[in-house]
Amino acid sequence: MQHRKSILIFLLVMVALVVPLAAQAASFADPAFEAVWQRTDELVKQGSVARTWLWGPGPGPSRTEPYLESSQGQRRVQYFEKSRMEINNPTAPRDQWYVSNGLIVQEMASGRIQTGDALFEPHDRASIPVAGDLSGNVYPPTYASFGQFEPHLQTGERAVNLLGQPVTAIWAADSPGGVDMDKATQYPETKVAFYDETPGLNIPGVFWTFMNQPGRVLDNGQGRTATPMFDWLYVLGHPITESYWTRIKVGGAERDVLIQLYERRVLTYTPSNPAGWKVEMGNVGQHYYQWRYGTPMP
Repeated sequence: MQHRKSILIFLLVMVALVVPLAAQAASFADPAFEAVWQRTDELVKQGSVARTWLWGPGPGPSRTEPYLESSQGQRRVQYFEKSRMEINNPTAPRDQWYVSNGLIVQEMASGRIQTGDALFEPHDRASIPVAGDLSGNVYPPTYASFGQFEPHLQTGERAVNLLGQPVTAIWAADSPGGVDMDKATQYPETKVAFYDETPGLNIPGVFWTFMNQPGRVLDNGQGRTATPMFDWLYVLGHPITESYWTRIKVGGAERDVLIQLYERRVLTYTPSNPAGWKVEMGNVGQHYYQWRYGTPMP
């Protein structure tokens, strides 16, 4: 009997230790992180708006990671399903850029982890699908394949300005595979709406509309309609690839999906999705965490 009591006490102590740790893992590491998340995604969580997540349903793990210019060479970061938030300088003015949004897609595609303003640590490119099911796709488009074969990522090549033209380029068998002219009549809504002069890349209309859409937000707890809902350069960064059609399995079903990689995010357009979820942010925060730390994000 005494032995059983000892075991019970041990188990209760372990539960008491683990529960606070689990709660800590699910909390915001800094009020500034919470404020950025809350502005757009609190309303999604409440069900007050019908739209896709900008960051994800809640905070993930928080860590300190090496960054040369940060205080004591370390910066506070927190992972979300669709991004990583960072505080590089805790003493900086608390403006929009006090919390930055990691260039994690650029890192996964290039195979270089940034550890300072001009300091990079080599790493294998991420052989993780940028979209679709993580298994079951024969030739999924991966960060590694984009980094190895996409013209702009490979050589910095600037694309021809295609304003007004629908997207017909396809990505197949781990590399750009030419064009599918049927896409021009199937999906005319993808016609290029903006040419970003900085990298020299085209942005399809469906993505440009998403990036500049108005939407309900919470500012200091007060709801209002912001136009645009978010600053696209702050959230996504510049595009780092052209956009490509691919045929992949999503939820076990094959679908046409348009993909474009940005410095901070991946955008996908799935025409068969319901309104509000046709354009979505890829789960790049999850992908990056698994790539960098070798384990799925808790």
